[in-house]
Amino acid sequence: MKIVASSDTNASTWGAGLADAGKALSVEIAASRADLQRLDALLADAVTTLLESFGAISALCAGREGFAVPLERAVTALQFQDLASQLIAHTRARMDDMTRIGEELDRLDASLAAGKAPAAALAESGARLTACARAMLANNLRQPVRQRELDAGSIELF
Repeated sequence: MKIVASSDTNASTWGAGLADAGKALSVEIAASRADLQRLDALLADAVTTLLESFGAISALCAGREGFAVPLERAVTALQFQDLASQLIAHTRARMDDMTRIGEELDRLDASLAAGKAPAAALAESGARLTACARAMLANNLRQPVRQRELDAGSIELF
C-alpha cells in the first residue's frame, strides 16, 4: 500500500473509518461468538437427550432382532456433535484472529487521532497487521473437520 499525504489532509481524516471499521468488526465478532455459544449449548443438550433416549430404547429392545443396525446408525449420527464442536472451536480461533486485526485497527486509529503522521502510523501498524493476517491465513489452511456426510465408518477426525 502506498501512502500519499497532502498538506491539507489531517490525521483525523485518515483514521475516520478505522475506528468505525474496528467497532463494526468487534460487534459482529461478539454477536457471532454468542451465536456459537448458543449453538454449542443446543448441541450439547440435544446430544444428552438423544443419548438418554437411545439408552432407554436399547434397554427395551435388548434381545430383539432388527434393532441393532438402526441404533448403530443413530449412534453414528451422534458423532455429529463431536464434529460440530471441532468446527465451533476452529471458528472461535478464526474469530480471535479477526479480533486481533480489529484491535490493531483501533491502535492505528488512536495513533492517527493522537496526531501521528499517517505514513508513520501505517508503517508501525503494517507489520503487526501483516502478522495478524498471516496467522489468520495459517489458521484457515488447517481444517479440523472435512466431513460432509455421516455414514458408519466414515468419520474423519483429523
